[in-house]
Amino acid sequence: MAHMRRQGKGSIGRTVMGLFFIMIGVVVCSVGAFGAMDVYCRSDIDIWAPIYPGAELVDETRSGFIRPRASGLTEQVYYTPDAEGDVEEWFRDYRAELVEGRYNVADPNAALGPQVATIQRIVRVAEDGVGSEIEYNLECAYN
Repeated sequence: MAHMRRQGKGSIGRTVMGLFFIMIGVVVCSVGAFGAMDVYCRSDIDIWAPIYPGAELVDETRSGFIRPRASGLTEQVYYTPDAEGDVEEWFRDYRAELVEGRYNVADPNAALGPQVATIQRIVRVAEDGVGSEIEYNLECAYN
């Protein structure tokens, strides 16, 4: 009986090409997932940490991946000539509208608050005693 030799159906070139396309697929899926999370973070932060009307950005520190107020860490300080009490009242009214008003109609979970972002907002009298500073500490998809 003669020894039968197995015929190879593939080649090293095909294997390398297959691995290359698998790696490309992994990269595309990872970038797509990361991009989707960044968009979702930005949307969550824009809804739950709005920028006070007319406020001016005076300081920003970020460890974000792509852009501020999205995935990663962002610390921002805004200045407004409005009094601290007026600013706090605007944020209270905004929050009430958000959880009780038009935003809540289509989504019964809207009143729960931010879904993926951790948001801290501090309103204080400006250092020069005139107007207010609004500090945001934002974190999303960072850990």
